[in-house]
Amino acid sequence: NNLCTYMMDEWVFNEDYANDILTEQFGTESIKGFGIEHLKSGMIAAGSCLHYLKETQHNHTNHIKNLARIEEESYVWMDKFTIKNLELFQSLNEQAKTLFDKGLKLAQLGNPNDASKLFEEAAWLDPKNPKIQFNLGTAHLSLGNFEQAIINLSNAILLDNKLVDAYGNRCVAYYAIGEDENSSKDFKKAKSLGANEDGLMAILDYVKTKRRN
Repeated sequence: NNLCTYMMDEWVFNEDYANDILTEQFGTESIKGFGIEHLKSGMIAAGSCLHYLKETQHNHTNHIKNLARIEEESYVWMDKFTIKNLELFQSLNEQAKTLFDKGLKLAQLGNPNDASKLFEEAAWLDPKNPKIQFNLGTAHLSLGNFEQAIINLSNAILLDNKLVDAYGNRCVAYYAIGEDENSSKDFKKAKSLGANEDGLMAILDYVKTKRRN
């Protein structure tokens, strides 16, 4: 992730300056009424944040009229994993779709490695989505991870047994590792579901030349 930085002078983190900028903001003679006068680091942090806002937002700080400490014992604290699983801010399916769409674009641009990582995250969030499993398996197939491709394509087929391309791609993966009998079964199944027989045969012929090498 890209991080933005903003340089500030050392004097901004001075306790006296923090006290001055906070009392000026709230129109008070001291900050005792806010209950943070004994929290030196907290006061400096609040002062430096307000300084940053005044520097960057100029006069757009008039709405900040109060300052309060968050009492840790008064709240339930949750880690990122818990928040994600409770779907507090965005449903898992929505997150999965976002990741899937990004992965699909990368796959279409010829980047199956990065695409597979996004498909993996999407599959974790939405494990019963056959399209995600199929595209994850296809990405692994493109990368030469044939055993993993078979696992994901098999998952896709379990979720949707009419997914013709999943049979076709698994047929290729099986053929690549020498499991010709399983490959033949998938070839017949794909054909029965309407797969392009000539196109699939061309791919298998290409894989066959690689096996010889």
